[in-house]
Amino acid sequence: MEKLLPEKVAQIIPMLENALVDLFELHKNELAPMEYDISGISFDLIPSAYQTYSAISFRQDKDHKDSDTYVDDESLRYSPADWEYYSIFEHSNCKSVKFKEASEFVFKLFEELYESVEDYNGLQQDINHLILTAAATALLKPSVAAKLKECGILNAPTLDAEPDFCFEYIVKDEDRPFNFNYCEYVMATRATNQVINKLKL
Repeated sequence: MEKLLPEKVAQIIPMLENALVDLFELHKNELAPMEYDISGISFDLIPSAYQTYSAISFRQDKDHKDSDTYVDDESLRYSPADWEYYSIFEHSNCKSVKFKEASEFVFKLFEELYESVEDYNGLQQDINHLILTAAATALLKPSVAAKLKECGILNAPTLDAEPDFCFEYIVKDEDRPFNFNYCEYVMATRATNQVINKLKL
């Protein structure tokens, strides 16, 4: 995925990867009690001309089930604001200096890209598409899954080109020009490349 992104955007991937690992290490005492109860993690990132926000939310299995019937409610599945552990670690008040610095770097990169083009029509969504692809790539790194497991999120899988719907890594666009999970987009791109290589096309 890194090869598909412009160098300016791709450079944030290792920065965000290291920041996430550092964040979880510094907050491991808060993560440890969650253990098997967590079915998803959302990297909530808003780099925009009007609002900036970066945080981690965790989804429990009960967070996306109807409280009366306990049947899956898809409207809650990808709605971190409705989860109990919504925005549990924010860049503005977390313990990780690396997470704060990486988030601020992303915000500044957005501003730089935004100001470099004269036609602003749809530009914010275009930039967000690239940045969220990079954020999803960072969230899916094996080192992030390993750190989550080490800190007590025992269900966190290491994923490459195939999703695990028992535990989901989630990066969504709040403006929703593309209404999908960017982590699945990254995995689908990897799967495409694997098929192309396998078939020697």
